[in-house]
Amino acid sequence: LPQLAKGVKVSHQRGWLGISMGEIDSSITEYLGIKPDTEGVIVAEVVPNSPAAKAGLKSYDIITTFGGKPVKNPQDLAVAVKRAEPGKKYGVDIIRKGKSLKLDVVLSTEKEENYASSAGSGSDGSSSVSLYGIYADDLDRETIKKYRLQGVTPYGGVLVVQVESDSPAAKANIKVGDIILEVNQQQIKNTRDFSKALNRKVNLLKIKRGDHTAVIVLK
Repeated sequence: LPQLAKGVKVSHQRGWLGISMGEIDSSITEYLGIKPDTEGVIVAEVVPNSPAAKAGLKSYDIITTFGGKPVKNPQDLAVAVKRAEPGKKYGVDIIRKGKSLKLDVVLSTEKEENYASSAGSGSDGSSSVSLYGIYADDLDRETIKKYRLQGVTPYGGVLVVQVESDSPAAKANIKVGDIILEVNQQQIKNTRDFSKALNRKVNLLKIKRGDHTAVIVLK
């Protein structure tokens, strides 16, 4: 308002970082081996060639401050980034594999982008499996066509087709239609990978739900 009163042209461009993020809780801090009272957000996915990627941010980083101000939850970071000035450098404090690091990020203007996850070759055909109450199918071309999935790359994860009620998966809020991209920080291309990777009492899953990517702990 003071700028408008002086006749200064006000820019409506907002800062853009280029990540999907989620809240951290005691399950995540326990899995990552960091202090249980740690506050911040966990990076679920980094958009390729985004300001976050160029600054060196990676999946599973915990962002604790942005521009010198503490980040307690995703809303704090979203508001701080949108209010920040594109083209300006901001310091970001993170925790990566239990160690504190400081990165510098130069924001660009806000973008609305849809992008597919990276993928490789997988198995031929889909086979349903049940683990922790999850029934998942290979994300092959046949499955993509069957469920009319949009913007999905073949063999870029497994598709959740059923979740048993009162199962560990249901308690972790995993839903039908979720695409499981990684288990315990390992890329998943098919149900065989999924079965091999789910081998702990506590598992860290990266999932894609619509346009959003999240990190979920499955016990």
